[in-house]
Amino acid sequence: MPETQRTIEVEATHVTQRGPDGPRLVCELYPEYFIVDGGGAIPAHMADTLIDRLPAGSDRTFPISEARAEEAAEWYENRRDWREQQATTKHLRD
Repeated sequence: MPETQRTIEVEATHVTQRGPDGPRLVCELYPEYFIVDGGGAIPAHMADTLIDRLPAGSDRTFPISEARAEEAAEWYENRRDWREQQATTKHLRD
């Protein structure tokens, strides 16, 4: 019997502006890491043109897999480490 993929509910913080299936909910799970309901991610540098922030207290949620949440955490940790390294070596690039 196949193992059921476990999910967690995340709070929608944004909504897509357009798309073939209409607007979709988006969660900024970590700063600059946007997960779209139904799959996919939106790069931070494209967020301003692709999504709008939902009003506070919109109380909209959607499920994502635990594996997806773990990938997001790993991406965030790697990105944070990269930014810290960039900050500490800035004087070498100037």
